[in-house]
Amino acid sequence: MAESESTRLRRALRIILLLSQQKKGLSVYEIAKHEELAVKTIRRDITLLRDTGLPIEETLADRGKKLWRITAKADQISFTYH
Repeated sequence: MAESESTRLRRALRIILLLSQQKKGLSVYEIAKHEELAVKTIRRDITLLRDTGLPIEETLADRGKKLWRITAKADQISFTYH
């Protein structure tokens, strides 16, 4: 069954909130565990958020662990409706 746009939007907003609360970032595995979803789903969502212009960056932590974090402060992010 295909997920609704509102379900995906709510998940995207939760991911933004989660990433904004973690200064060092989170791995896709940590996000997937938090959301109780597949890692592949989280990767797709992060790609979508980055493609829409949200400043999410990938960094490398200890032992090559990839972390994702939002690189702008909350007051620097704005949303517009087209």
